[in-house]
Amino acid sequence: EKVVTKLLELKNDAAGKKWLAKQRASTKMMLLKELGQLYLHKNNANKENPGFLGVSMAQYVNDYYMHRYGLKKMAEKRFVEMCVGAMKTQSESLRIRIFARMLGIFQPLDIEMQNWYLALWDFLRSSTNIGVSIENDESAEVQWAPVSRALECARIHLSEKVPQDVYHDVTRRIEAMGRPDPKRINKSGRIEIEKFLDFMLTTYSKQLKQSQSSLRHLYMAADTNGDGSLSVLELGILCQIIEPHLVGHREAQRMFDAAQRDFAFSLSEHGGDMPMEVFCEVALRFSLFSPATIAKKLTVPASEDEEKSFELLKQSWLDQKDSIMALAQRAPPVDKHRVVGRSTHLEQLIAQRQQSAAAWMCLRLLEIESKRIALDLAVMEYMPTLALAVFAARNVTVEESDPPIESS
Repeated sequence: EKVVTKLLELKNDAAGKKWLAKQRASTKMMLLKELGQLYLHKNNANKENPGFLGVSMAQYVNDYYMHRYGLKKMAEKRFVEMCVGAMKTQSESLRIRIFARMLGIFQPLDIEMQNWYLALWDFLRSSTNIGVSIENDESAEVQWAPVSRALECARIHLSEKVPQDVYHDVTRRIEAMGRPDPKRINKSGRIEIEKFLDFMLTTYSKQLKQSQSSLRHLYMAADTNGDGSLSVLELGILCQIIEPHLVGHREAQRMFDAAQRDFAFSLSEHGGDMPMEVFCEVALRFSLFSPATIAKKLTVPASEDEEKSFELLKQSWLDQKDSIMALAQRAPPVDKHRVVGRSTHLEQLIAQRQQSAAAWMCLRLLEIESKRIALDLAVMEYMPTLALAVFAARNVTVEESDPPIESS
């Protein structure tokens, strides 16, 4: 990153431009040939060791050359040649321009987007039963893949990350990008890999901005004690409410462990809990809490006027407060503590009047929990044995003196 930053500084300086013009640089042909190998190695590293998901392409390329040549000076020289080559030829090739973005030379891609791009690239070039693979020269400026495989790639890697109307529009545009296969092997036609990947990056980056906004609001809603960080318990509760079919408390613990491994410094500053930026990174990495899922589970009324939104929210809370608190008094101690804590947090958000979307999400979380508690109380009243089974499945402590839970 330091090398790239220095090169960009030179690029914007008159004397620096002269120096860069004299530097030895990788040619376009050399870059195109080497990109495939670098992508392959980095994607394989991501699959074999999740720790590599937190390593940027610039850092990985530098380490790759260090491992290849064994000498720091030679590795840095080769890395600089590649960076300078990418700077000089990025306008001539879309493949090189995207690689330059990965290095941080041109409209930098963050690490999450880099890993997502590599996953798409790997799927298009892998041997699958979707379409007939098309042979591509590694040094060719244009490479092709079956349209059917591109559509499947979008379904797997994008359909759950964007609203359905956006996804349907994406599929239509992918089909429009297709060209007839000259060999007539792929009936669906063929599509330029780099144009497809660039289109997917553009689409997903727009959605990612919306995701980050939604995740920040969700984080504020879930931080019930208001300490500016999420504990593993708070994360587990959030997953249980919004993604119950995907994530339970054990999976939440594994996510927390991954965050501690990859973001140890950030977590150490918050007493081992998860700050907002780490939560956003982890949610995106594990494909959790998409804007579509959040919008479906935690409906936030559309309003550009924050003051009106807070007034509506305040009235909605007052209409439900008595019934929710009465329900909490009948609930088990753990549930009662959770409802009271979230209610207090909601009232604090309303009083602060800063982020109405976060406050609305907090109310929706409270409503969902209240409905679940009401159902549990009904089951406990009419089917106590079944209630014990439900609580046991949720990791609620059951005393040894309680009657045994039948397997049925």
